[in-house]
Amino acid sequence: TNLHVSRSSKMAASTATICAFRLCLQPILQDEERVEIAGNIKGLKTPLKQGKTLVAWDVFGNRGRASFHYGCYQDICKRIGETPVSIKGPAPEARTTATEHSDEAGVGTRSLRKRSAKAVVDASKESKQSKPLGFNVLAKEKRVLFDALETAEFYAKTTEVQSAAIAVAKLVKTAKHVGFFTGAGVSTSTGIGDYRGKTGKWTDQSQGLDDEDDEEGVPYDVLRPSYTHEAVQKLIADGHAHYIISQNCDGLHRMSGVKVEQIAEVHGNIFQEYCATCFHEYDRPFYTLDDDAELLLEGDSPIASGSHVEICPTCSLNHYTGRSCEQPGCKGKLRDTIIHFGDMLRDGILNAAQEHAKQCDLMIALGTTLSVTPVSELASARKGHRLVIVNRQPTDKDAIAYQTSRVFGDVDPFMESLMSELYSAEELDAWQGAHAQRLKVYDSLRGGE
Repeated sequence: TNLHVSRSSKMAASTATICAFRLCLQPILQDEERVEIAGNIKGLKTPLKQGKTLVAWDVFGNRGRASFHYGCYQDICKRIGETPVSIKGPAPEARTTATEHSDEAGVGTRSLRKRSAKAVVDASKESKQSKPLGFNVLAKEKRVLFDALETAEFYAKTTEVQSAAIAVAKLVKTAKHVGFFTGAGVSTSTGIGDYRGKTGKWTDQSQGLDDEDDEEGVPYDVLRPSYTHEAVQKLIADGHAHYIISQNCDGLHRMSGVKVEQIAEVHGNIFQEYCATCFHEYDRPFYTLDDDAELLLEGDSPIASGSHVEICPTCSLNHYTGRSCEQPGCKGKLRDTIIHFGDMLRDGILNAAQEHAKQCDLMIALGTTLSVTPVSELASARKGHRLVIVNRQPTDKDAIAYQTSRVFGDVDPFMESLMSELYSAEELDAWQGAHAQRLKVYDSLRGGE
């Protein structure tokens, strides 16, 4: 629909600053590694009030949210028999395997929890917060924790993020063709919710929490580019980077000033439509999808004779917008550009993405778990390339990224540090000082004055 709720921003005001592990309950300092989880605690409310849970959950309806020191997270994993995710990289033997096969597209680990026992033990020794066992975990809370840990989000130390940005900046300066591969994480700070995050759309569905969000949502046409959108646009405009492969449909990269020839929006753009007859494309200041048609199909109502609505044979949804082509002599029906599960990617856009991916000697993936194929394979399409990943959660390509740089955390802080390495303070001040003017341009692109 033309509304996208930001689940992360919804609870931002109540984000825990105290470690929720009951054997800790100490402040999480700014430059400490932390882990955040969320889960369905509907059956835990009574023992939670009685202080009998292992985790002092913050309660939002039936959703519980908690933050931990990384060491406390390791302790919790040990208590419930789960292998913790390593955010320091794989064990040496795992690194060797990744190096041997890093030229192959698609190589990586699906779950960083499958690290060797040695890596887990070594990581545990590093923890200052780890406490001795002795707290009985309720069976029902163990089940909640198993589910919640599947979508846990990890944050490296601030100093480690800054150090990584310094190293990546050096690579950017020497690379011949720099590409960005972007996902939902570059847009969450604008008010758009993600899908696989700890409170993402699909996570909520899997945990039975998809009815918990009662906010009306954020209209897409009021969204404006984030710091990362603007930074990527500037890097391309100034020649530091060359192309974007984006899985996002929100149109924010294009709004930021990225030219059509500088980006492949492989899953479409909700502000674009095209003619099914002559294929002429239209950039619109409004949301182009026909949500009323989707409601019609969801309700199993018959499609009226002469209606523009058609059920797509590949995704079972409607792509037609109800408008007609405005080109002389053509009255073809206009379609949205969105690629749903089952739909084929548009050849021209996919081909452009593939060509640029093959040229990239440095690919920087931002805010994506790299889980949606076949597009995710483009992140490692070129043999011998360098791959940088910045994301809160483990990805399918981490084994490759650890050879260059793998940063756990939000994309905006990383990009701020990267920009400070590539530009002088005076240049950044001038660029940031023009933000108000850029906002006026963004407003005009959505029909404002």
